[in-house]
Amino acid sequence: MVNLSVLVFAWLNWTKSIQSVANAPGEIGSEADTAVRENLIMAERWLSVEEISVHLGVSPDTIYKWVYRKKMPAHKVGRLWKFLASEIDQWVKHGRAGQKEA
Repeated sequence: MVNLSVLVFAWLNWTKSIQSVANAPGEIGSEADTAVRENLIMAERWLSVEEISVHLGVSPDTIYKWVYRKKMPAHKVGRLWKFLASEIDQWVKHGRAGQKEA
C-alpha cells in the first residue's frame, strides 16, 4: 500500500512543475514544455460574457463593445460569445484594451 504522504508529495511536485511551465515567460524550451502548455490551454474552461465581465470588473455591455470595437479575443459558439481568461489577460497586458478606436 502506498503511503498517503508520498502521494501528496508527488502531486504537489507535479502541480508545481506544471505551474512553472504555465507561468514561464518568453520562449518554450522543449517539446515537453509545449505539450504541457497545450494541455493546460485545453483544460481551461470557456467563460461567458458575464463571467469575463466579472473577471475584468466591467459591465457586460462593455465586453460586447470591446469585442466589436477593440477586437477583444472572443469565440462565437452558436449565438453565445465565449472567452478564455488567458487570452483576455494577454490582450489586456499588451495594452489593447486601452487603445483608442481607429
